[in-house]
Amino acid sequence: MNLQSKRSSLDEVRTFIISDLTNAIIDLPVKWATTDYGRVTKGAAYALRGKVYLFEKDYKDAAKDFEEIVKDPNGLGYGYSLYPNYADLFTQIGHASSEMIFSMQNYLAAGYNLGMGFDHYIGNYVSFGFGWNNVLPSVALADSYELKNGKKFNWDDFFPGYNENVNGFRLKVYSSMLDDKNMTKVKTYSEYVNQLKAMYAQRDPRMASTLMLPYSTYVGEFSSSPETFEYVIAQGSNNGHFVCPCRFYYPNVLYLFRKFVPEGDMSGQLTKKSDRDYTPINFPLIRYADVLLMLAECDNEIDGKRDEAITYINMVRARSGMPAINNGDSWMEARTKEAVFERIKNERAVELALEGHRYSDLKRWGLLKDAMTGPVEDIVGNTLFERQPFTDALLLWPVPTKARDANPNLEQNPGWK
Repeated sequence: MNLQSKRSSLDEVRTFIISDLTNAIIDLPVKWATTDYGRVTKGAAYALRGKVYLFEKDYKDAAKDFEEIVKDPNGLGYGYSLYPNYADLFTQIGHASSEMIFSMQNYLAAGYNLGMGFDHYIGNYVSFGFGWNNVLPSVALADSYELKNGKKFNWDDFFPGYNENVNGFRLKVYSSMLDDKNMTKVKTYSEYVNQLKAMYAQRDPRMASTLMLPYSTYVGEFSSSPETFEYVIAQGSNNGHFVCPCRFYYPNVLYLFRKFVPEGDMSGQLTKKSDRDYTPINFPLIRYADVLLMLAECDNEIDGKRDEAITYINMVRARSGMPAINNGDSWMEARTKEAVFERIKNERAVELALEGHRYSDLKRWGLLKDAMTGPVEDIVGNTLFERQPFTDALLLWPVPTKARDANPNLEQNPGWK
């Protein structure tokens, strides 16, 4: 084997991947025994091959692979379905359910630290062992969650004048005050706190399952035992026992992630500080809802199948109690290819948040530049940082220096050194 050959072309790589997955489909079982749960199955291979076709814009072949999983035309008994409780999918309750087509298995026991660092890097100041919340949700994601009746969210509908932000009105909506003598207690809540809670309660339920919302509660730990904390927005809240602070300092106001972050010590499974690096919750690489939305994307591109596309989107929405597209309400109308695509784009954002799909989705749709341009702001409009100008180099990963040192025939991707 020549280990110093030139890089293969894109078409050669695609052909190899499709051939490899086609052979795998032939040989892999539909299901494994319980002792081998987590190994790749025939359904996972179909889903992966369908995704390759989708990224090639080969919608008919992609749809055929996704339909194999969804419709099971040969009665192989894949048994995939939407798990009834969305929030539980990202805990040990539902992380091995029939919705998981292919997932990274995480495990934690004495002598077996095989989990992922959800608690450490996504968790917050009072997560078990002290989280760093390196990964934070964007305001654009938060604002993507519709109202429960399906209408788009608009701040001014709940807080007139919020969008204009005259005299810092946005921060006034959120800000409470802590007791000067005891910074662990709230002296005065924001006069709008009940309105805030009511506003969030009217949103798509997936929002509260995915994000930790201001003035919501969370079971964490501060003195090595589980406690219930409230995420209070107040100056000085970074030191409180009874507030769940963000590591960005006031007056910056941000959402935190709740998805994948363990509650408390996971019923005793997290037993020491180092365990925060090994959260034992499986990470979904492909789940049934993802396949339904990819199939909807394909059918929206195929003449005569738009109604089927809408059916698959509605299946995903129904699981969380969201109203169906084209249910008779004027704001739920989506009859054209463009309108249905907008629905798919938003549905994938809120359904699959933090599962590693958005960058590739935006790249596939040609929307990455728009998403990565401009400043990054917090909830109340403070600029956190300015993005570097977008370049086409960001559409490809750089070839690692070690790989090019080992093989001088490899060329670096454009825009990288």
